[in-house]
Amino acid sequence: MKHLENIPLHAMRNETLVRAAQDVYDLIKKLGAGALGLMALFTALGQLLLKVTGSLDQAEKSAITENLRRQDRSRDNAVRSFLMALKGLLTHPDPDKRAAAERLTVLVDGYGNFTRKTYADESAAISDLVTELYSATYAPLVILLGLGDWVTVLKDSNEKFIELMHERDAERAGRADPMHVARVPIQENLAAIAERVEAVIVLNGMDFAPELEPFVREYNVIVHRYKHVLALEQGHRKENAEEEEVVEDE
Repeated sequence: MKHLENIPLHAMRNETLVRAAQDVYDLIKKLGAGALGLMALFTALGQLLLKVTGSLDQAEKSAITENLRRQDRSRDNAVRSFLMALKGLLTHPDPDKRAAAERLTVLVDGYGNFTRKTYADESAAISDLVTELYSATYAPLVILLGLGDWVTVLKDSNEKFIELMHERDAERAGRADPMHVARVPIQENLAAIAERVEAVIVLNGMDFAPELEPFVREYNVIVHRYKHVLALEQGHRKENAEEEEVVEDE
């Protein structure tokens, strides 16, 4: 006969799981972790609860992402503006400028469609193009055609984009574990606590420590409360699903 009822950890939403874990932690703290033989598991649970706060609270999307999209649009506009200015020079009345525009067009065409590339590929392509345009081979042509300002705009917009990418990478590297990862050790810890208490009772009896009986009683009250919470949540989900079906049928 089991003394501790099963708590449906896997069925709980992230927030509910954390609340339940905190309730068990508080119960052990009240009755005494040492008296219950749970000091190591109790200490570990406290550390997990502190750590999981970052996972529970962190935003799913980076705050930098929208800035990154905005900067990508700005960079694409810089590419298009440079290409339009260069295209207009292909019909310049000055033959030297037409020839210069044709040489630069051959260079640029070799990179394909910049705006259809991935973020990383577009960044690399623009960086390489700017390096070429600043080189001894092409810089005189850029100056002759008066395209220096557009090359600067292209360079600056691309570097700003790369800077934002690095910021987002650093942010992601410093993030807490996602909740589907962070909740696993909490579930394992709570299961181990229940197994430990159950084993002590089976081996030594409920009278082994005066704290055992109130722990079992209050633990089961906690389990009943969260089973009720789950039942309510499942009921709401069922009602919402039925309402959606009615709307679809109409």
